Amino acid sequence: MKCMEYAINQADYIVHNLSDIDILKEEISRLKMPVTKGYVAEKYPINQKILNAMIRNRLQNNGWKVKGVKLAPKEHGLQIRQNGDFSKTLENGLRIFGEVEFGNIASIFRDFFKISFVRDIDTYDLGILVVPSNNAAKEIEGCYSFQDVKRILEHTRGSIQTPLLVLGIHSNREEDIDCYKLEPDWDKKEWKSQSEPKWDEFVIKHQDQLFR
Repeated sequence: MKCMEYAINQADYIVHNLSDIDILKEEISRLKMPVTKGYVAEKYPINQKILNAMIRNRLQNNGWKVKGVKLAPKEHGLQIRQNGDFSKTLENGLRIFGEVEFGNIASIFRDFFKISFVRDIDTYDLGILVVPSNNAAKEIEGCYSFQDVKRILEHTRGSIQTPLLVLGIHSNREEDIDCYKLEPDWDKKEWKSQSEPKWDEFVIKHQDQLFR
């Protein structure tokens, strides 16, 4: 299991030897894939909601902001009601904006625009995009992979000016967790009706099984 990396606009140089980034990459490398076969469809066994909650858990535990990450604060006067997934201002003053993406190509391009936009209006200095590797992306409905994102960026050099670090979740699929076994008393309705806060509670409750 590992965290894959691809950088543009010297993002790798900017974050070199920064402990917050090294810890984030280590946490990504510890993720196991949460599986609930049949939750969406048989060919999409990885539970995206649980995986998102797992990443939120690791981010929050390490001091990243995961709620109310505004692209443009009120003082900018832009009245843009769009959020990011996580952010942090490091001790050296570097302002980081992050997105976790398990969506399709349209979602990826929205992320690219957000990452460009926040630098243009000077709310952040560097972007991080977290996506799954192709050994998992094909098992998440409509999901673009780390390899797909890297290929796009290699063919569109210059279109994004923001330093951007792409981190890929490349799990050992032999360590997948059957999440049904973690809550054997839940029926189908309970699995379908859980909200984001409940998934956050689920991850806290079962973190010993969900992380390496």
